[in-house]
Amino acid sequence: MTPADVSARTVADAAMAGDATALEVYRISGEKLGRGLSVLIDILNPERIVIGSVFARSGELLREAGFSPRMHEIGTLQRNKIKLIADSVHMIHSVDSIKLAKEISKQAVKNQKTMDILLEVNVANEESKWGFTLETIQDALKEISLFPNIRVKGFMTSAPYVADPEEN
Repeated sequence: MTPADVSARTVADAAMAGDATALEVYRISGEKLGRGLSVLIDILNPERIVIGSVFARSGELLREAGFSPRMHEIGTLQRNKIKLIADSVHMIHSVDSIKLAKEISKQAVKNQKTMDILLEVNVANEESKWGFTLETIQDALKEISLFPNIRVKGFMTSAPYVADPEEN
């Protein structure tokens, strides 16, 4: 593996597999992240802190370190990865298909939990983005709402890039 091959995801995967170097990277990164977050918490006094993306897959490592994280998965999620995060994630922010929702439901049932989700809506029908269209979201919501152990909490979307933000 070359330095160009190293990413947060590869380090997280290696740490989850017990790699000593990756675990040390996590320890040091977690310490620095913790210091930064504590400064922000002192300044902003937020009601809630959400840690997502690749860190959500690391919930078990955080629990082993004595934390009680309420992890959110943010970003594109493949169906085959749901089983890896279902036991540690509280909410999935980017459910972009009925097939994905079905798999989330299946894993939530298996883990005896109710999974909160946000349905991803591609409001501008951009080819570079995923999600339900404005034309399909209503039927998808009706169908997904019937799945066991899944709770639709809302929608997420990304506005298209435009030179003038007032155009959105």
